[in-house]
Amino acid sequence: MKSGKRPEIKLWRVAIEVFVWLFLFQFVLAATLSIGYVLEGNASEMGRRQVLQFPNHRYLAWTGLCTLVITMPFAGWIGTLAIRNHPLVKRMLKEGWTPIIVGFAGGLLLAVFSVCLVILLGYGRIEAGPLRLAPPELAASILGYGLVMLVVGYYEELLFRGLLMIESIRRLRNREAGITLTGLLFGLMHTVNIDGTPMEHVRIVVSGILFSWLLAVVMLRFRSLRAAMGLHAGWNYGLAGLMGCVVSGHPANFTIFRTNVSGPAWVSGDSFGLETSLLVQFIVLLITVLLWRKTDFLLATGDNDESD
Repeated sequence: MKSGKRPEIKLWRVAIEVFVWLFLFQFVLAATLSIGYVLEGNASEMGRRQVLQFPNHRYLAWTGLCTLVITMPFAGWIGTLAIRNHPLVKRMLKEGWTPIIVGFAGGLLLAVFSVCLVILLGYGRIEAGPLRLAPPELAASILGYGLVMLVVGYYEELLFRGLLMIESIRRLRNREAGITLTGLLFGLMHTVNIDGTPMEHVRIVVSGILFSWLLAVVMLRFRSLRAAMGLHAGWNYGLAGLMGCVVSGHPANFTIFRTNVSGPAWVSGDSFGLETSLLVQFIVLLITVLLWRKTDFLLATGDNDESD
């Protein structure tokens, strides 16, 4: 007689599965980011610019529109396929929009606070504000960056804090090891964003681990993967789309504010951005510890979650 339990999934297979889905998500996003160049009849520009370096606001508006019409439906479809055999991940996604909104607001506030703190310490300044933008340009900036960051937050959290972290905890029977392993792979994945020195790559990996702990604790604290998705998207949008800072090694233009961050690596994070700033990492660690102390961990690590 069949036991009714779902087959045991090897952790290395889960990791491979995560990176296959990650490639598909990023392929769809890259195609979306390229459509503006094609529609503007300037496809030759695509290989000459970084991901968030838009040549003008029309491209940014096209990116937002195509993200809404093409990328989001495809991302939802790919996400459904990715978690079809993972009932616990699906359970963590069943909440409504409130966790995403609250998480986004939290990530936005964290990003703005981090930038303002760096400015107050004398290592940054705001060089331009929203008054320089005409209303259509401002709308294009909000739409383009906001929707792109929502998609990135969705698929990175679905795959790393959802699939990989939950399965790591279940397989390893250890919550801390599962979170740290996920953070290690999350950080390693981001090292390809810059051609940095070995020490810069080490700082990126450390940042990946610390931010993974924050995102994991938010997910477990509120029992909602959507809260982590919102926090991730809000942080990225706050740094890039709102404040105009480098985010994960990608400089952004045509943002609401334009902020210049300089100074030593422990403040500025060098070419990768504030995620690798020791100052910001300390803030992230402090928030993580405070949330950890208030979290009632009920995430199952056994095999009693076969039901959908």
